[in-house]
Amino acid sequence: MGQKGNCVVENTQNETGAVETKQPEAADTSIFTVGSVLSLTLKMLCKNPIVFFGLASLYLVLRMIAGLGLRALLLGISEELFEILQIYIHTLLAYWFSGAFAYAVFQTLKGNSVLLGASLSHGMKRFVPLIGAGTIYGLIISLIHLLRIFAGSEARYLIAPISIYSVILLCSWEVAASACVIERLGPAKSISRSYKLTDGCRMKIFVLILIVGIVKPAATRTVVLFMPPVEPIMLHSYLFLTALIPYAFGFVMSAVIYFELRKFKEGVTVDSLAKIDECRAIAERIENSLKF
Repeated sequence: MGQKGNCVVENTQNETGAVETKQPEAADTSIFTVGSVLSLTLKMLCKNPIVFFGLASLYLVLRMIAGLGLRALLLGISEELFEILQIYIHTLLAYWFSGAFAYAVFQTLKGNSVLLGASLSHGMKRFVPLIGAGTIYGLIISLIHLLRIFAGSEARYLIAPISIYSVILLCSWEVAASACVIERLGPAKSISRSYKLTDGCRMKIFVLILIVGIVKPAATRTVVLFMPPVEPIMLHSYLFLTALIPYAFGFVMSAVIYFELRKFKEGVTVDSLAKIDECRAIAERIENSLKF
């Protein structure tokens, strides 16, 4: 048996004594498409709407509270600095909730029932590495935003390359939170894993992110333009609901992208991941029992 690249090659002898080489079956290279990801994302949302929309609701509420709290704590600071700090806080929240969504999507793909509390609890178990990865990403995105502000006033020719780099970074690190939770990696390794998984598929990932990014403001603007005059509390309620659907879709889509990339690039199915996860759980139980 030999090894070629990342594939194991098995050499066997036939009846005449000649050596025959058996190549492993190639992974399904036709499965990762924009349509397949969108279709599976919608299927996941329909299978478990209470959990996914519940997680998205909690994320939006915490995001709003964080913004209000930050504004109250930092009265008098410049709008640019506030915006940078807000981006950083929102990134940390997004990474934490992406971990919870990844667990919920994994359980749903396996056909298991999953609860909102269990998803949040699993996200909390990976809280430190998730926040670590979010911190790395948040600091870089905040720095990029700061450079864009500088470029807008002092060096406009830098805006285009900075914007392009930020998009590449966004697509490259799209599945870092999912890798952190499912593969139980540390912050730096999660980001590195995401970079490798998304290699060669970033244009499709960009299209997927762009679709969700267009839907979010479009839905809000539609409500503002066509909704009849109502009380402010009702208007905010409608705006919350219009934001809820694309945010839930985006979080689920990010996890679906991870699982589809694993299948497309490595031939690893959800069943295989489930067996690995079960072995890890058994190993953890044995390790915990030995401690006592």
